[in-house]
This record gives sequence, structure tokens and C-alpha cells, in this order.
Amino acid sequence: MIELRERITALSSPRRVFAFFILFLAGASLWAGLLATFLFLRGENPLLKVSATDSAIYSTVMYLYLLGLTAWFWLKIEKSSLLEMGLTFSRRSLQRLLGWSLFGFVMLALLRLIEIFFHLAFVRLPGLSLVFLSNIAVALLFAISEEVVFRGLILQTLLKGMGKYRAILISAGIWALAHFLHPGLSFPESLVSMLGLCTAGILLGYAYTSTRSLWPPIGIHAGWIYFISVSGQMNVFSFTREGGLFHGNGSPTSGILGFALTALFLIIFMNVDSSGEGRPQE
Repeated sequence: MIELRERITALSSPRRVFAFFILFLAGASLWAGLLATFLFLRGENPLLKVSATDSAIYSTVMYLYLLGLTAWFWLKIEKSSLLEMGLTFSRRSLQRLLGWSLFGFVMLALLRLIEIFFHLAFVRLPGLSLVFLSNIAVALLFAISEEVVFRGLILQTLLKGMGKYRAILISAGIWALAHFLHPGLSFPESLVSMLGLCTAGILLGYAYTSTRSLWPPIGIHAGWIYFISVSGQMNVFSFTREGGLFHGNGSPTSGILGFALTALFLIIFMNVDSSGEGRPQE
């Protein structure tokens, strides 16, 4: 293990990121093989059907492994602390988290209002539900874990070996590819989805580089997840069949309008970043 750590540490920053994914894929393949073997011994065929419980077990272990590998890389390979990653814990951090979460939520609410204005979507106002509260923890959990990996380890490792714009673009592309799991999409929907995900990833990258804190991208990401999960579970919005290319069938990154709105906010971020504003320190 020590020899492996020394070899990875000696690599350039892009190659260290590549090594991270090789180790992740190796661990994921090993875990998938072990689980498949267990299911075969139990008389089940995982190639045909996997129960919801087994799927949840697989996903949970994979997530824990990803976070553990990220922590090992950051602490042992990059030799950095959580403070250096941009994860400080203070009243200012909480204010940033809440403020940027509201920004992410309002951003998607604005997108839905635009879609409703152009008669691409329709709204049904539901009553009060515990869904509003139960999804807060889920949104924060997924946002923190993803941002620690992609805007924490990956982006910041790339920043050590290349310029800001290139590092943000590459990390956004990796993030988009990790989410691009829609084999049913066809051209041009697939192209719009990929561009939308990349643009959202770039926006999250700028949210980090303009503040040097992970809480802004975590907040934006949590706001997005919360809005999507709550509105989806409560069936708040319905979408026209013929306007799928514009509204993405409810996926904010899969429609032209969502891509355009994200690009607009990205331009604003870039102008603020280049002017030297928006760089408060914790």
C-alpha cells in the first residue's frame, strides 16, 4: 500500500485523477463480482433481475467506497486537509449553504416558470406534505458527497497541474459523463443533455473557484436536487409531449431552455469571477 501511494503521489495531477478512477473501477468491479457470486449461490441470476434490496446494498457500498477512496486520496496522496478543500464549519459556512441552496432552488423554479409561460409545462399545486422536510437530508447528502468528489478532489487536484479554465472544463466533463446514464436518449436529446450537464458542471466549478469554498457548489447542487425530488414526488409539473426538446421531459439539463438558463448564469459567474468580486474567505 505504501509503495502504491508513493507511485501515485509521484504522478502529475491529471494522471493522479486517472489513477483515482482506475482504483474506483477496480473496487467497483470487485464488489460487483462478489455480489453477483453471492446471488448465484443463492440461486438467483443477477443478469436477469436484481431485487430492490440487493440494488440498494450494492449502491450503498459503492457510495461508501467512493467516499472512502476520495478521503484516502485527499489526505494521503494530495496530503491536504478538509479546510484546504474548502470545507470549513462556521456560521459563515451555514449562511453560504443556505443562501446558495436557495439560489439553486430559485434557479429551477425560474426555469419552470419560463416553461409554463411558453405552455410547455403545466402546474398542479399540491397540499402540504412531509415530502418538503424528508427530502432536505437526502438533497444535502447527495450534494455533499458529489461535490467533495468532483469539485473537491478532482477539480482541486487538476488545478495543481493546469490552468483554472481547463481544470474546470475537464472536471465538468467528467461529472457530466458520470451522470450521462440515459441510453434511451436519441439525437438531438442526448447532445442537449450532455451540453446541459457540462454547463451545470462548469457553473458548479466556478462557484468553487470564485469563493474557494465548497459550500456554494454544495448549496446550489442541494437546491437543484431538492427542487427536482420534491416536485417529482408530488407530481407538481406535467409537460407537453411535443416540447420535449425544449423542456427535457422534466430534466433541467436535458432541455434547451434549461441549458440556456444555466449558460446565462454561468456567464454572470464568469464576469463576477473575472472582476475579482465574490471571493470572500472563510
